[in-house]
Amino acid sequence: MARIDRLISSHTTMPGHEQLSYDRTKDKERFVTILKGWIEQFALSMTNSDTKNYIQQLLIDPLMDYILQRAFPYGIIAICIILSMFIVVILILVLLLLSRNKCSICERALTL
Repeated sequence: MARIDRLISSHTTMPGHEQLSYDRTKDKERFVTILKGWIEQFALSMTNSDTKNYIQQLLIDPLMDYILQRAFPYGIIAICIILSMFIVVILILVLLLLSRNKCSICERALTL
């Protein structure tokens, strides 16, 4: 291990390519300013209606078509399940109302 350290420390640079110590204390601020510049450029480019139409035709429309094509069978299944549950609830309500009326009729017939 000492040999590797000695080789690294004895490494000389080529003439004209001296190693410069790079100040990394302001990297975060530089990154933030670059990122803000990119975001501003993107926002300015999005104000153009041609750019909006290009993105809509190239990205949004095909993506929405693909999503709807893949999700359509699941939507049909979900609608069928919801409708069948609604029909079952209505049938249960009707049966409860009929059973309540039957019992009252039966009781009246027994009392006569």
